[in-house]
Amino acid sequence: MNLPETGPLLDAGDLVLRPPLGTDLPQLVEAFGDAEVTRISGMTRFGEPPYGENHAIAWLDRQREARADGRRMMLAIELAGSLAGTIDIDLANAGQGRGELGYWVTEPYRGRGIARRAIRRVSEYATGELGLARIEILVEPHNVASCRAAEAAGFTREGLLRQFLEFEAQRHDLVMYSLLPGE
Repeated sequence: MNLPETGPLLDAGDLVLRPPLGTDLPQLVEAFGDAEVTRISGMTRFGEPPYGENHAIAWLDRQREARADGRRMMLAIELAGSLAGTIDIDLANAGQGRGELGYWVTEPYRGRGIARRAIRRVSEYATGELGLARIEILVEPHNVASCRAAEAAGFTREGLLRQFLEFEAQRHDLVMYSLLPGE
């Protein structure tokens, strides 16, 4: 998929959703100190923690490469000038009109509806500007906060995909959520 070279800059109330910047590095390093963020963000591809600035730079480079190739668009979730998390659209199935959202929110910002608002705004962008016909979210069943965020953003729980994905040398069940344009 051809993604815009710059942007987008999306407004979601008091949140700004924007491409990650080099100035985010200190906050990324701090975020990657959280075991849940490390796991969800894919940092484990860069070795074992602790993760420093070089790891965060490698992570950012990987996001930029994926965007340039049209495979994924990562956006930083900014609240009051601080990095509160990230949200991305995986476009591996964009040729079939599908995109998959992934997101994480740092510990100080959890429980404030930030994921829900980011999910909703990025979904609007993905179905409107990118023309996707279906947005999906896959969540581990025990990740109650992410399940709640998906549902609060208007996604429909479709079911449990048993042993759907292998990571961390194990097969994992995932819950499938979806959103169609206009929902």
